[in-house]
This record gives sequence, C-alpha cells and structure tokens, in this order.
Amino acid sequence: MVGLKLNLDYYSGEDLYSDGDIENELLRMVGSNVDHSDILATDTRWPVLYHLSPVRRNVLEWYDFDGTASLLEIGAGCGALTGLFCEKNRDVVAVELSKRRAEIIAERHKERSNLEIVVGNLNDIRFRQRFDFITLIGVLEYAGKFTRSSKPYHDFLEQVKGYLKPDGTLIIAIENKFGLKYWAGAKEDHTNRYFDGIEDYPVNTGVRTFGKSELTELVHAAGFDHVSFHYPMPDYKLPLQVFSDSYLPRPGQIGNHFPNYDNDRFIMFNERLAYDNLVRNGQFDFFANSFLVFCSKVHRPVTTIFSKFNRERLPRYQIETSIRREKGVATAVKKPLTPEARAHIRTIGENHDLLQRAYADSGVVIAEPRAIGLNVGIRFVEGKSLDILLVESVISRDLPAFHALFDRYAGFVRGLPGPARPDDAKSGTARELFGEFPDFPDIHYAGIANIDLKLDNMFVRDDGRFEIIDYEWIYDVPVPVNFILYRSIRDFWCKYDEYLRNTVSRDELFARHGIPEAERGAYDAMEKSFQAHVNGPDEKYRIRREYRKEIIHFSPNSTYSLKEIIRKPRLLFRRKK
Repeated sequence: MVGLKLNLDYYSGEDLYSDGDIENELLRMVGSNVDHSDILATDTRWPVLYHLSPVRRNVLEWYDFDGTASLLEIGAGCGALTGLFCEKNRDVVAVELSKRRAEIIAERHKERSNLEIVVGNLNDIRFRQRFDFITLIGVLEYAGKFTRSSKPYHDFLEQVKGYLKPDGTLIIAIENKFGLKYWAGAKEDHTNRYFDGIEDYPVNTGVRTFGKSELTELVHAAGFDHVSFHYPMPDYKLPLQVFSDSYLPRPGQIGNHFPNYDNDRFIMFNERLAYDNLVRNGQFDFFANSFLVFCSKVHRPVTTIFSKFNRERLPRYQIETSIRREKGVATAVKKPLTPEARAHIRTIGENHDLLQRAYADSGVVIAEPRAIGLNVGIRFVEGKSLDILLVESVISRDLPAFHALFDRYAGFVRGLPGPARPDDAKSGTARELFGEFPDFPDIHYAGIANIDLKLDNMFVRDDGRFEIIDYEWIYDVPVPVNFILYRSIRDFWCKYDEYLRNTVSRDELFARHGIPEAERGAYDAMEKSFQAHVNGPDEKYRIRREYRKEIIHFSPNSTYSLKEIIRKPRLLFRRKK
C-alpha cells in the first residue's frame, strides 16, 4: 500500500524511462521489512545495487544543507537520494517521469511528511513556488531526449533556473565525457559504445555528457555566474571519495577503486598509475570520471572541500571524514553515518587523552580534537604524510631517503612505552579484538594498542617532530610492537605496490624492521580477527565486490588493431573476475 499520494496531474500515461520488470521487484523490496543490506548481500543485479545501495548517499551526504531550505529533486529515480534530501531540508518535491518509479519512492519514504512526489516531464510541469536548491543528479544528460528545442541543454537549464530562488543553488551530477575510465576501455554509460563521448557522440541519440570547459560554458550561458566543481570518485553513482578544486587528490590518494558493475569492460592500462601521473601534472580535473557542480547567481562558497566514507563496516563504525575550510582554517571532521556510530565518534576524544598520557615523553605531537555537535573536529595538517613522502622517494629513486625515513618511523614505534600490566595482553578485550596473541620468546609489547599508527596518519612537522593526525582505533590493552609495524608495512604495500614492487620488496621491509617470517602468520590472524570485529565476521556490508562484472585486461604487446581487439577479445586478452 503506497503511503504518499502521487501528483499525477502531469503524467502522460506512459512510463518513458524504466529499468524494466525489475522495478516491480524493487517495489516489493522497499515495501518489505527486509533490511536493504540483506537484499544487497544476496541479489547481485546492477539495478538493485544502484537503486538500493546506501553508497548512493555519499554524493551529497557531506553537503551543508541547513535544515530550513526547500529542495526540488528532478529525476528522483527510485528515491535513492530522496530520503537524504528529506532529512536535510524542510520541504522536498521529487519529480519523476515514471509512475512505477514514483510508486517506489512513495513506498520507500512513506513516513516522510515533508515530501511531495510529482509524476511527469519537468518541461510540462508548472510550479508556483521557487526553491532554495534544485538537483539534477544524472539528469542533465537526457535533456536532448526529453526537451523539444534546438538548444535542449541550454533551454532545459533556463527552465530549471526559473524555479530557483535568486540566491538559490543548482546541483548537477553528471559523467565527464573525457573521464579516464572511457580512455581505459569502459563503455560510455548511456550509449553503451566505446569512446563515444571522447569522439563527441557522432551518432546523436539525444543523450550526451560534457567536458569540464563545455559544462562550465553551458551553465554560465544559462545565467549562473558562480560555478564550483567537485569530483566524486570513482564516479557520482557510487562514490567513495569526493574531491574539489580546493582539495585535489595527491598521488596515491585515489586508490584502486575502478570496478564496473553494469557492463563488462576492457582495462587498457593501469588507471591508478595513470591518475597519479595526471595528478602530478595538474590534469586530474580534466580526466575525472564525473562531476558534481554547484551553480548559483550569487557566490555561495562550499566549505567542505573533501569527503570520504566508510560504509562497509558494521553500522556502529560507519563514519564520514571530511575536510572543511572556513576563514582560511581547515579542520578534519569525523561524523557518524548511523545512530549506532555516535558512540564510536565520542571515543576519538578519549583516544586523544589516552595517547597524550602514553606518549608524554616521546616528543610526538598529537593533533587536538574538539567537539562539533555530534561530530569531532581535528585540526587539519597541511603538507605530506609519511606514506606520500616515502612514495615520492621511490619515484625519484632516492632509496637512501626512503630507508632513512622508514627507519626513523620504525624506531619511533619500537620506542613506544611498554605496558604497566603485561597480563592485559591476555584479557577478554584483547582476545575479542585480536584473537590469540602469538607466543614468541622475548616479544616486546606497546602499552596501548594504537593500531592506527600507520604511515598515512603521521606527518613530519616543520620542527622535525612527528605529528599524529588520526587516532580512531586505539585500545587500552597491550599489543606486540611488531604487530603495529606489520600492519603499517602491509597497508603501505597494498596501497603502493605498483611503485614498490620493482624497488623494495615487502619481505625486505619486514626483514629490515625485525618482523621474521615465523611471526607474520600470527599477525595476519590478528589482523583478520580485528577486521571481523570492525566489518562483521560475514562482512555483510562489503557488498559491492559481489556485483563486479568481468574485466578484460589488454595485452600491451598486441599488434592487432583496436577494431580487431573488440571483435575478438578472447584471442588477445586475459580475463579476470
């Protein structure tokens, strides 16, 4: 039974956009009492992931809606973002072409008293009110198909602007036609053709995306004087990080997150290395896979310049980490994404006090936290973390500098004060977190389990001292010092193996820093135990990996033409799941 009444005054009687019969199943799913995470863990069809995954919310979860605004959501789909907009705004009007999709929205958000759903083509709808915000999330690219005009994209934006308050903001999310994934072998998202956007859509289907310059010109021509670009990665559909022109990625920060969920694809080259190269050459914004654009007639600065999300953990540990810049001061803000995670956020301040006491004589600086409502803020440290400094040494082939910095870090870890109560290593808390500790002779323990003491969480200050910027995972139990070093080397290698593999091996790092092979299996078991504590033993929330389509890796030594490659991939490629 649909709870919200649909406005059908503008409905044509035909659903002009649909994923097909699966939408009937989606309606039943959202109307059931089954948790979406349970559905996503067993049903690996792309429309199910796209419409039900909470990762969809990441694209605007971080944005500072003030709770008093009105918002018009154009092209609401199956309501993946509608609930977020209702949480963060006073009134929401959702417009959707499809009656069946509108029914899904209504069933999904039937408890929302601040939501109105209108079925129809925006070009046929007339609103009496103006809105503080209007969103076009995956919508602008279809204007050529649903707007009858010789300039459909311009005229559509002109019409949208007419529903915006003079000081309002238009928010656009859209693929970049020059996104690196298209060069690397992914099909164009809308036309399902290779290189279609790169070639500027030689066959006009009424659907197209734009490069950054084109999109900027289009928005300016429609009367928006101020434009601010953000860059959801790997794209706006299922983003894990959101960068901006005020906070562009650094080499190594993008990671290896380039799966394909809707279609098989080619991999022509290593996208992670290519992105790092583009970042170093100042070209990331041109090749970002998609854009999130804030458009207005008056200047409304976006204070959050970067966000990343951890939604694959158990609900009590799911958080967002953002960087906010206000009046020239940058703050890293950690925010709970679920009510259960509020307690986890509160422990961060306690962790700071614990580290201050434990490391009082170490000379290390620990960034100060401060409460910001339910969130916690930590002064953002400008500069480069230890992992970036180390990778830069490898890239420049300065191995003495690499080892000197790594040795200094390892020396700091080995100098951590030991436990006042050695038997705490056998406590119930320690066993719950890490399982059985290894029983090696002469094992050295650190007094507290600071397993967040990784290279990306430490900086070298101007005065030469180390500064710890993140202390989310701290426990007042002893832990083997070698386990802390093991985690750090393992994490560093996983992030930067393409740079390290031909320069310094992981085994060499383990051996150099006193972690013999006989101990590594025990530390690996401890790590698995801790990951089960954070993510759950069944890893229920790490569902995206089950949806990945086949990836066809290109052989760089092939002498065949691209046309032959596409026609006969089995002769020229090795396949991986």
